[in-house]
Amino acid sequence: MQNFLKMFFLIFVLGGIFLFLQDRQYVKNNNNETIKIGHIAILTGPLASVGEAQLHAASLAVEDINSTGGVNGHELELVVEDYGYDTKQALQVYERFDKQGIDYFLADGSSGVAVLREQFVDDHNVNIAAGATTPVYFDGSPFTCRIALTADDYARKIANTLNERSYRTIGLLAAQNEYGEGMLESLNVHLPRVGMSVISAERFNTSDTDFRTHIAKLTHIQDQLDALVVINPTNSVTALFKQVHELGITVPLVSDNWTVLHPSIHSREYFDNVVFVDYEYSVDDTLTNSDKTKAFVERYQDRFGSYPIMLAANTYDSMMLYAQAFNAVGYVDPAKVANYFVNDMQPYQGISGTISFDHDCEVVRNAVVKEITDGVISSVE
Repeated sequence: MQNFLKMFFLIFVLGGIFLFLQDRQYVKNNNNETIKIGHIAILTGPLASVGEAQLHAASLAVEDINSTGGVNGHELELVVEDYGYDTKQALQVYERFDKQGIDYFLADGSSGVAVLREQFVDDHNVNIAAGATTPVYFDGSPFTCRIALTADDYARKIANTLNERSYRTIGLLAAQNEYGEGMLESLNVHLPRVGMSVISAERFNTSDTDFRTHIAKLTHIQDQLDALVVINPTNSVTALFKQVHELGITVPLVSDNWTVLHPSIHSREYFDNVVFVDYEYSVDDTLTNSDKTKAFVERYQDRFGSYPIMLAANTYDSMMLYAQAFNAVGYVDPAKVANYFVNDMQPYQGISGTISFDHDCEVVRNAVVKEITDGVISSVE
């Protein structure tokens, strides 16, 4: 009888342990494990307002994905750390994320992705850059994806637009960072391609707020210029354009959306008549936005009190692309996700427009020309 009781007790204990472990396994298989996306963010420094918009959009996307069941029963988790647009900090943040076992990233800013590109490729981790334009990101690897127009895209469109207006002599005024240098490098390729000459190229530090020395040099030679290309995607962009007007620059001004639609701009008083290259997505919601995009814009405005800039739309789409890939091929193997993007993904109808990738996981999409007139954006073509 005593042996029977011992055996019964042993079976009871073992059965309890088995049920406990089964319950633990059940919980793990039902949303206990999140799929982490490492957001190497720009929340401080000269591009902080841009980075804030990106974080807003990424958070909204994660909320939308999780509210509809997540990915195969697993929720997405956005792990955020600021790198302040500083390359050393970018590497440090990446190393911390990599040690946590994070395989998928939302890292942006030309300086950031330029220094992290090799790490993504070497570690077989996937990154989607939503706004970086730098030519350095071209590498033939499916692990380094980008849904943003590149410096080459912008420069080609700017050069063709200037050529259509019969301009021949051009001045350049640009921020001295990875973004600005990438744009200058590409402009110095495409402007001569269509028979134009760069008469002067002025560079300024991203921390500058007084640009008068650089502008004065251009003022003295503006009788030799047909147009001036201005590139400054930082919080000082309004001060720059104000000083351009105050110092008497009268030649036509040409730019890009990252400059003239910067979220720090509260009035377009100093941006009137500027022609710029942009995405089809309309920051004013007055041109080509779809019903899907308009719904996103309304939700973003209600939540954050501002209009979503292009980077916000691209970022939202980046997160949705991750979710689509995870649903299609899982999330355990980043190589399968990278392969899905470049080989299997059908054109995706996103908030920012139609998205598809080439063999380098670079986006295939159009650039368009717009103009600001009396504070209103209109399409030129």
